[in-house]
Amino acid sequence: MMKMNKKKKIVVSSLATIFLVLLYWLIFTFSEQDGETSGGLSRMISEKCIEIWNAIAHKNWSELMMKSLAEYFEHPVRKIAHFCEYAVMAGLLFGIWYPWIGICGNKFSTREVKRKLWQRIPLLVKIIIPWVFVSAAFDEIHQLLVPDRYGNFADVLLDTAGGCFGLICCIYSVIIVQKLQMRKKKK
Repeated sequence: MMKMNKKKKIVVSSLATIFLVLLYWLIFTFSEQDGETSGGLSRMISEKCIEIWNAIAHKNWSELMMKSLAEYFEHPVRKIAHFCEYAVMAGLLFGIWYPWIGICGNKFSTREVKRKLWQRIPLLVKIIIPWVFVSAAFDEIHQLLVPDRYGNFADVLLDTAGGCFGLICCIYSVIIVQKLQMRKKKK
């Protein structure tokens, strides 16, 4: 395994921080849209998805059928977007914190790598999941101040679940990369 030097840690953390700030800006921009604008965006995305599916699957649906399906899928599309935003947020937070908390070094055996990684996961979870939860809560509070929008605790939970999913993906990605590096090192 390659040892991560301080410069590399700073570069990785800095890039993740820049993208996190951009993500916060994107979330804030979506949250400050009034209910009609926000609903229109979700509807437009749903319509495009249905049009693409119609073309790919050669369904030849009528305009009325596609409009009906788009309306049906508008709410799930909005919720999937919430989930994905916060999964990405957790991934970026992982990119900020993991270089400093995670294990990086070349003197560890496979067993030591697994042990050290699993020892540090609770610390990453204690930092990242509350951060995602608080961010989601502030987003919903912000929506209370926007016309025709409302805050929803269920959205906070959905966003936090997205953050948990993103964190799990990052942790398993690190494990897979480390296993591949160990195999490569043995050859």
